[in-house]
Amino acid sequence: MKRLFFALLFSLLWLAGCETTPTPVPILAVTVVLREATPIAPAADPSPTREPEIVCEDAPPVQLIVNQRGRVLREDPRPLNMRSAPGTENPIVWRIDVNEIFYVLDGPECADGYQWFLVRYRTYEGWIAEGDNTSYFVEPFLSG
Repeated sequence: MKRLFFALLFSLLWLAGCETTPTPVPILAVTVVLREATPIAPAADPSPTREPEIVCEDAPPVQLIVNQRGRVLREDPRPLNMRSAPGTENPIVWRIDVNEIFYVLDGPECADGYQWFLVRYRTYEGWIAEGDNTSYFVEPFLSG
């Protein structure tokens, strides 16, 4: 053990006496920015969520989902009316053909016995009724 120690000591002393040319060593600059700790919020649920359901007498339970797509069902071959506001007395702004896909922006709102949703179809926005007490006019059209 003593021999190893002295051999190591001798090697270090010998190296210290040697003339060497210094080699440039690149220096990396690192900047550290400290921030105040912020509380971690719970992760958002990536799955679609529904607003609390509004009970609308004579209307079927809500199926459409805000911020998701929907599709006009083919059970009734007539186009679906898009209106300027919820309610059958409001002017029609456009009609969506059977099997066409739209995007749900807001809703539901109860008016005239229907659940109404604000939707975007192509460049048009308007309110559509989801269904009546006998059937749905539209259905969710989820990705996947």
